Amino acid sequence: MEKISCEIIEDLLPSYRDEVLTDSVKLMVENHLESCNHCKGKLTQLEQEIEINELEQKSRGRKFIAVLQRRKYYLIGMMIGALIPIGAFAALIVYLMVLSE
Repeated sequence: MEKISCEIIEDLLPSYRDEVLTDSVKLMVENHLESCNHCKGKLTQLEQEIEINELEQKSRGRKFIAVLQRRKYYLIGMMIGALIPIGAFAALIVYLMVLSE
């Protein structure tokens, strides 16, 4: 079997990691990885980068949810703050209407 260059294997590593290669190509990559420390290191580096990206996405998701919750509480406070004077004004109008009768 002809030796496959590291450049080709490096191009295939993301697909190998995502398990989307055909069986024959997967076997070719695995055979190369058994004998090539450079490509093994590249696969490890790729997996670490993907893990870091996933953790960053989760962190951003948590921050986004926290911002939404703060905004929700802010809006609730604004509504309550607006309803108190409106309610007081409505009560004053009713009171004045009752007095004028």
